[in-house]
Amino acid sequence: MVAIETTRMSTRGQVIIPKRVRDATGSVAETLFAVSSFDDDTIVLRKIDRERLLQDFRNVRAKVQKRFPPSVIDAAVRAARRA
Repeated sequence: MVAIETTRMSTRGQVIIPKRVRDATGSVAETLFAVSSFDDDTIVLRKIDRERLLQDFRNVRAKVQKRFPPSVIDAAVRAARRA
């Protein structure tokens, strides 16, 4: 089902996703979205599945841990967070 609605941005940059669109995509409160600009006139929202994102991260970390000890990885993460 394709749902096309209109909305507007508030002075604080907030946009309400219309109910028909939320229902069509199964979006509920606290749903995460990646937001990107496609061109000067197009903004794209894509739902992010928290569990899938977390599992993808765990998979990447497991592959990295085969090459680097956890202490090296943890130090790199801490350094990146400070930057």
